[in-house]
Amino acid sequence: MDTTDLAHGLFRILETGDPALAADVVHEDFHNREAAVAPPACATPGPAGVLASGAWMRAAFSDLRLPVLGTAGNDAQVWVRLRMQGRHTGAFVRFHDGVLDQAIPPPLGGRSTSNRSTCSTSATAR
Repeated sequence: MDTTDLAHGLFRILETGDPALAADVVHEDFHNREAAVAPPACATPGPAGVLASGAWMRAAFSDLRLPVLGTAGNDAQVWVRLRMQGRHTGAFVRFHDGVLDQAIPPPLGGRSTSNRSTCSTSATAR
């Protein structure tokens, strides 16, 4: 797998919660730099933290999809442009210093959301 394949796999894990894919794609030393406002389990290194991050996001957004719109990179790092899509149907909870800080309830009837994002991740092809 090259770095682009690993990046695509990472976002598939967030969408699906696939533990076998997490074991194949995520290195045990991986750290989620974006976990500052996530539940503490999301800061766990390795596959477990990625699986926790996906569970947290899927709890708030049903039909979560993270389609990759483009990538750029080299042998050690890849940048991913993606669009987060889903329906806000559960509470989106945010944490501060490991303590619940805010719970954002879904709008009545759930609302579809779509956000563009550019992410950078270090990846080592296995």
